[in-house]
Amino acid sequence: MPNRGPTPVANQPATPSKGAPGRQPTPTGTRSGSPGPPGKQPAGQNPGQSSGQGSGHIGGLKITDEADHLQNPNYPESEYQQTDVPAHSSLFLAVSAAVNLGIALLECDRGKTSLVNIGIEVVRAAIRFQTPHVFPDTEANRTTMTPHVDEFLRQLRGQFVPILLTNHIGGEARVTRFNWAQAQAGQPAKTMKDYVAAQAGFIKINKFVFETLVVACRERQTNGAYDKVYELQMFLMAIAIAHEVAHLFVSFRHGSYRPNTPASITFLPMWYNKPSPDGLSIDGESGRRWEADVFGGAIEHFAEPIPEELDKHPLKQRQAGDLWLFDAHENAQLVERAAIRRVFAFDFSPQALPLRTAGPLLTMSTSIGLDTP
Repeated sequence: MPNRGPTPVANQPATPSKGAPGRQPTPTGTRSGSPGPPGKQPAGQNPGQSSGQGSGHIGGLKITDEADHLQNPNYPESEYQQTDVPAHSSLFLAVSAAVNLGIALLECDRGKTSLVNIGIEVVRAAIRFQTPHVFPDTEANRTTMTPHVDEFLRQLRGQFVPILLTNHIGGEARVTRFNWAQAQAGQPAKTMKDYVAAQAGFIKINKFVFETLVVACRERQTNGAYDKVYELQMFLMAIAIAHEVAHLFVSFRHGSYRPNTPASITFLPMWYNKPSPDGLSIDGESGRRWEADVFGGAIEHFAEPIPEELDKHPLKQRQAGDLWLFDAHENAQLVERAAIRRVFAFDFSPQALPLRTAGPLLTMSTSIGLDTP
């Protein structure tokens, strides 16, 4: 189950990103409609409502809320109760906005080109190492892969994978993938033509982040500090959703949750590659590779104060934090808010992507966490 970034949840201590020392990530965060332009929304407007361009239909979105506490605390084996999130609630609209922006990023030229290249490398690695795959063409190249990427994205728009909002994950989001092509008793094995995105897995998303976004959307009318919270956290969660979809895309090629991503499909492998569950190989990171292709590096989110001073921040755990872009040399710069606002307006042009950064170029030795830049 790939995990995109360690964002802490409510009442839990922050934990640093792998390979990114110092300043700790802070909660971040949001789908049915576009995320909306970053200016103040009209009074009474729900998160996700907007007159901005780029809003697209997403069919069959199912969002479930997982309780924070066990049904029976005296029995650890008992389950967390799960309830459907009402389709017109502020929470649902917030999640749907992030999903829509995340899919739009996948659909843009840079996003789709990255998926095509990832798909080619996945299939070629499967052929080379003789691991299972369901790619129907004899050769994986741009011509043969592009139609399958188009179909994958069409599937996502038509019926997105189910979403579980939970405070029981250690990051912004995590995907669980199924063996969708596995043959059932008495039935032939499935092919890529049988793929249904909504049946191929589900995505767990940090609930505290979206609860924060609902608060930010309401409070930004009177408290300008929440403008930054809304912009940065909505943007980060759109990235997190697209990141997890990149992992689903690998299983779209393989037909199952294993084998995982080849080690060569990654970005900053010393940070993000991990041993496979059996310990016999190293898994790559297709989500981080996609981020680097689209944004110019890996996006990490850090709290503004040092951890021991977190409670001194006026918004405490609901603060916006800062987004940093790490390049291939492990250097980092702050992502410009203007760059985030361009993406909010569904501007995926060369003027918007890769993301523009500002401020000093920090190395790992000068480290973001030693002090505020």
